[in-house]
Amino acid sequence: MFKPLLPLVCIWIVFIGAAAFLQAEGVRDSTSSHEGPAVGDISNKEETQIARRITAKKYMALGLGPAGLWGVSSNRVAYLFHYAHYWEVAPWAAIKFKSDNVFNFSAPAFFLAATIGSNFYLTRTNISPFLGFDFGLALAKKPDFDAAFGFAAGGSAGIAFFRTSSAQLMLDLNVQTLLRTVDAGNPGKYSLGISVLF
Repeated sequence: MFKPLLPLVCIWIVFIGAAAFLQAEGVRDSTSSHEGPAVGDISNKEETQIARRITAKKYMALGLGPAGLWGVSSNRVAYLFHYAHYWEVAPWAAIKFKSDNVFNFSAPAFFLAATIGSNFYLTRTNISPFLGFDFGLALAKKPDFDAAFGFAAGGSAGIAFFRTSSAQLMLDLNVQTLLRTVDAGNPGKYSLGISVLF
């Protein structure tokens, strides 16, 4: 039962042994000579450079809006429910982790996605247009087919309002597609979401 794990256990033991040996050698070298930089030999200037970082502005976002599905035999209006976290790391860029969930309750069909990506703002003003991309995982389901799971990619364009405030309003046109062929097509979704960032 555990035979397939034997090579991994051996590699793990060798790795731990090598790490312990190298650590012991490092301690011996640091006590005998100080020819090169070692842990603990960091100047105050270097310590300040390491400690200084740009503090990212964090936001949580909740949103909803109209949406549509393709590749899942659904032609009626669907509904977007959006949840995300944003980290503004620069005046012109933000990292995002989001979950876009689109449901067509009449079909029934859905497209659920959890992705990581970035938004790039075109201005630094209170009202900022932006372009974005995201990549992650998605689950798509249509009425006459089992759910399909796989990698997903998407792009977005929108406008962020009140960017200079601690709370923002975001209007976002987003398209995502499952990078997996189902019945000679790739399921996907498009949505127009309005979100509050706080």
